[in-house]
Amino acid sequence: MGAERKSVVFEMFGDSDWFAGVGKKLAVADLFLQRRTGGRFGLLTLAKLPNIVLTTTGRKTGLPRHACLIYVPRGEDYVIVDSNWGQSRRPEWSANLLANPRAQILERGHRTEVHARHLTGTDRDEVWGELLEK
Repeated sequence: MGAERKSVVFEMFGDSDWFAGVGKKLAVADLFLQRRTGGRFGLLTLAKLPNIVLTTTGRKTGLPRHACLIYVPRGEDYVIVDSNWGQSRRPEWSANLLANPRAQILERGHRTEVHARHLTGTDRDEVWGELLEK
């Protein structure tokens, strides 16, 4: 599925109520597959979307928390956006990163320690512009 086709699919279903319910179930299934295969396979991989399993530290519990995310490569960086599929509140993984920016990424079987940086101002504008071009 090409980038244009994916965009059309997300535009058609992204903000629908039924997709939100289905999307949550798919996210659980994707995380199960990703963790079971060591990050080598999941639903996002099947859809040919660049993806990672992000492990953060729960800001309230201190326990590891995992989320499958689509990312955009930018040089050596992984750009992730906390859009939460258009919902009004930010996703838990984002709030966890704001509380503790140390995290781990699992991508295609490789684990990498990372330090997140919340982009603001001109940095955010520059990266956002690049994302919109892709």
